[in-house]
Amino acid sequence: MNKTKIFISITCLLFGLSFFCTASEQIGTLTPGLQTGMEGVLKSAPTASLVAGTYTSAQSIALSASDSTAICYTTNGSTPVCQTATACSTGTKYTSAISVSSSLTIKSVACYADGSAGPLGSSAYTINISTGGGTPSGGSPSGGGALAPTMPTTNTGEVTVTPSAGGKTTLTTDEGIAVKIEIPANTVVSNTKFEVKTATAEDVVQAGITGSAPQSFVMVGGRIYQLTATGGSGQTITNFSKNITLSFTYTNEEIADLDEESLKVYRWNGSAWVALPSTVNKTTNTVTATTKQFSNFALMGKEKTEDEEETTIVTEGMTEEQLRAEIARLITLISALQAQMAQAQGVPSPACEGVTFSRSLSLGATGNDVKCLQTILNRSADTQVAAFGVGSSGNETNYFGNLTRLAVIKFQNKYASEVLTPIGLTTGTGYVGSQTIAKINQLLGR
Repeated sequence: MNKTKIFISITCLLFGLSFFCTASEQIGTLTPGLQTGMEGVLKSAPTASLVAGTYTSAQSIALSASDSTAICYTTNGSTPVCQTATACSTGTKYTSAISVSSSLTIKSVACYADGSAGPLGSSAYTINISTGGGTPSGGSPSGGGALAPTMPTTNTGEVTVTPSAGGKTTLTTDEGIAVKIEIPANTVVSNTKFEVKTATAEDVVQAGITGSAPQSFVMVGGRIYQLTATGGSGQTITNFSKNITLSFTYTNEEIADLDEESLKVYRWNGSAWVALPSTVNKTTNTVTATTKQFSNFALMGKEKTEDEEETTIVTEGMTEEQLRAEIARLITLISALQAQMAQAQGVPSPACEGVTFSRSLSLGATGNDVKCLQTILNRSADTQVAAFGVGSSGNETNYFGNLTRLAVIKFQNKYASEVLTPIGLTTGTGYVGSQTIAKINQLLGR
C-alpha cells in the first residue's frame, strides 16, 4: 500500500564552537517492499524454514506465508503459478515439508483468497554429502573409504527407511500379486516408515478417495495401492527429491481382455489419474515406474478393440479343420439358446445349486459363485458375458475375468436404482459388492 509521508531533514554545520542548523519539509510517496491489494493483507513471498546455502547432509524444508490460502512450488527451475486460490497451474501444491537430498532451487509463490498471487520466492540449496575416505577403522589404508551401510529390506509391505541406506519392501497379496517399492539413500532426512497397502477399487472410489478408471481403461485386478511415508514425529511425507522405484506384477488372466502394451502405472493427483512413464516386462509380467510423490496408485491397461478380438467367418472353401471349428461354434450357439429357453421357463441353472453369494467378487476371483454369477448374467442378452465361446451361456467358467467385469457393469447399470443409487454411484464399477449381491440373491429367490 503506497502511503504519503512528510520528511523533515535537518542539516547542521559546525562553525568554530557554534552549530548552525537548517530544517526543510518534503512531501513524497513511500513504497514498501510488499505487495498489497487485499484489505488488511500484505502479500509476501513464502518463507523457507532453512536459509538458502550449502549443507553437508539432506535437509527438510518447510514453506509458510501469512494469510495465504495455498503455496505453489517447483524444484525443476520453472516458475510456479497459482491457478486459483487453492490450486496450482504450474508446480506442486505445498502440503508437507520438502525433502532435499541433492542440490536444487525451490521456487515458490503464495496464493490468496481473491485468486491472486504474491511475489516469487527462491531459495537455492547445495548439498555436498561426504562419501567417506581414508582408512577404515582398525584397518590399513586402502583408498576405499567407509563401507556402505546395508539397505533395510523386508517382505511385509512395511520398512523403516534410513537417510544413509534407503530401503525397500515387497507386499504380496493373497492372489500372489507383488508390489515392490525401493527408496534410494538420501531420500529422507530422518528414519521414515514406508508402507504399502492394497484396497479394492470400488471401496476406494465409493469413499470418494479417488475417481474411477479413465474411459476404456481397466484397473488390473480391481486393485488400488496406497503408498504412505511417515516421519519420526508422525508427520505424513508425500514429496521427495529423489525418484522412488515402484514395481507391480500381474497375471495373464487379469489382462486377458487388455492390451498388454498399454499397461502403465497411474497416480491419483487429487483430481485425476496421471499416467507415469512405465516399462512393461512381458516375460516377468511386471510393470515398473518411478515417482517423487506418494498418494494412491493403480496398474491400468486399455481394453482391446473389437478388431483385436478373435472372430469366426463362414466362407466357401473351408478346410476340414475349419468346418469342424464352425460346427463346434454352432453347437455352442444351440446350447446357449437351449439354456435361455430353460431360463425363460423358470428352470433353475445347475450351476447355482447350493451356491450362496456372501462375499464380494472382483477381477481374478475364482469359485462356484463366479460360475453362478456368469449364469445369471447370461440370462439376459443385455447383460450376457459372451455371445458364444468361453463365458457364453452353457460355457460359464469359475474365473472372474474382464468379460465378466464388463457384464457386471451392464447388470449394475440395468438395475441402477437398486444397486448404484443407494450408494451414490451413477455408473457401474464391475465390482460385486453388497448392493449387487442383494440384487443377485433376489433374482435367485433367496
